[in-house]
Amino acid sequence: TKSGTKNLVAYDLYLQGMALWHTRKEQALWDAIKLFERACTLDPSFAQAYAGQALAYAVIGDYSNRLPYAESLPRARDFAERAVALNPDLPEPYAALANVAMAEYRWATADALLNRAIALRPSFATAHQWRGNLLRSKGDLAGGLVFLERASALDPRSRVVAQNHAFILRTLGRNADAKARCLQLLTFAPDYGVCHGEIAMNELAIGNFPGARAALEKQAEIDNPNARGKGTELIDALNGQSDKRALAQRYAALPINSKL
Repeated sequence: TKSGTKNLVAYDLYLQGMALWHTRKEQALWDAIKLFERACTLDPSFAQAYAGQALAYAVIGDYSNRLPYAESLPRARDFAERAVALNPDLPEPYAALANVAMAEYRWATADALLNRAIALRPSFATAHQWRGNLLRSKGDLAGGLVFLERASALDPRSRVVAQNHAFILRTLGRNADAKARCLQLLTFAPDYGVCHGEIAMNELAIGNFPGARAALEKQAEIDNPNARGKGTELIDALNGQSDKRALAQRYAALPINSKL
């Protein structure tokens, strides 16, 4: 086996960064990057800290507008390659490279990289999660579900795994199961607004407009207080209680990445 680092401060910073990375919150991801950078400064040969930066940059474009994909993905690739050069037996950099490959629609490469990550550490939930998403994106919903179920079993408290799992269940028409998966997560992570949004989509799918309205308003309360009332506005339009066309035109006129 290869040791990661003998610097306990660097290792502690790495663990803090990974904890923040798992939350998939915008500021938390930027804070995680700073922690990984500090860990690398303390130990320039600490492969896991470079892998942490790779993972952070591989996903940050989905959660933050501060850095375009054209810049975040090359950074993810660069840090992943550094990590591999230092320790080719780490699964995280292969997963980060796979996420970059998926963003570039290089499906076969992404699949090979995720398979490598899983082979290196079969308990690595993120690799199973991302392979499930990859298969889903390619249209293999049944295959994707297998990997997302495995990711959920490996890390049942992961917020993003739960939401991805619920999403594919909803895509398969299993709305009750999708809602149950998010409710399971919300018992110990009630502040995860994305799962409230997922529940809203499930309620809409079965025509439960009051339930969808409540879930959207809860998501707004958590993630964007400026959007309070927008869930009610949207549901009223979808339910035929207001002018859908006028609302659609107003939403279409909003600037990209508007916070409503």
